[in-house]
Amino acid sequence: MLSRPFQILLAALLGCFAMTLMADSNRQDSFVFSGSYVRASMPGQTVGAAYIHIHNRGATDDYLIAAHSPVAASVDLHSSHMQQGMAHMQRESRLPVPAGGQLDMKPGGIHLMLQGLKHPLKEGEQIPVQLVFEKAGTLALTLPVRSVLSPSGQGAMPEGMSMHGSMNGPMQESPAH
Repeated sequence: MLSRPFQILLAALLGCFAMTLMADSNRQDSFVFSGSYVRASMPGQTVGAAYIHIHNRGATDDYLIAAHSPVAASVDLHSSHMQQGMAHMQRESRLPVPAGGQLDMKPGGIHLMLQGLKHPLKEGEQIPVQLVFEKAGTLALTLPVRSVLSPSGQGAMPEGMSMHGSMNGPMQESPAH
C-alpha cells in the first residue's frame, strides 16, 4: 500500500502529464497545413524554396519563428517585395499566423528559403521540414517536391516576373509582351 503523501504526489504528477498531453494535442490541432510543396532544384543549385499554407484555427495569434530540414544547411523565412521594378528577397525573423487567420506562402511572396542544399531536390521526393512556432512549438511536416516547370513547360514564376542572373541575384519584372 502506498503512503498518503506518495499517493498525492503521484496523482499530481499524473495530472500534470495529462494536461501536457492535452496541450500538445490542442496546439497541433490548431494548425491546418495545405497546398504545401518544395520546388525541385537543378543539379548544382544550392538553394531551394518551400511553400506552405498555414491556417490557424486556434484562438491565439502565433508566429512562425524558424524552420529546419535535413536536406539543407539552413532554412530561412523570406518575403519578396517589389522595389523600383525589381523583386527583392528579405529575410524575416518571424511571420505572423493570426488566430482564425492564415499565412499563405507562395512564389513571389513569403516562402521558406532552403540554403546549402545537400543534394538536388527531385520531383516526387518527400522532404521533412520542422516548423518552429513562438507559442505552439515545433511541428513536423513532410512536403512533396514538385517540378520547377509548370505542366505547359514554362517556368513557375509569378505573372510578369522572370529570373535574371543567378539565384542569389534579384528578380526583375519583365516588360509586358
